[in-house]
Amino acid sequence: MKKNWNMERFGSMIDMLNIAPQDLAEKLEMFYREAQQKPKTKKNDSNSSTNNKNNDGLNEEVEYTKSSLKSIRSAINRHLTDIKRNINIVKDDIFSTANGVLEKRCALENPDKYNTKKD
Repeated sequence: MKKNWNMERFGSMIDMLNIAPQDLAEKLEMFYREAQQKPKTKKNDSNSSTNNKNNDGLNEEVEYTKSSLKSIRSAINRHLTDIKRNINIVKDDIFSTANGVLEKRCALENPDKYNTKKD
């Protein structure tokens, strides 16, 4: 899970060695619902395509892509395996609600959003 999100949301890091699976499932569900990238800005480049500005000219947070969210989930799962936790956040039933939230969020992503190919 992204460290900054957890620190902002809960004020502390998650102890992945000791967190109960149910607690982790609840935190993942919240993360999948709320997590967004911080705005990307370039100094002295107000016309940059990497700037995401609203109508007031203020930078906005950007939604994670489907592949980014699933990569984050895979990285967390791999970390749990590396530290010898017997938890699989992709397949264990206790994570079904969190994974359902992730799947719904991914389904909402506009499939043409990143397609630059013209017909």
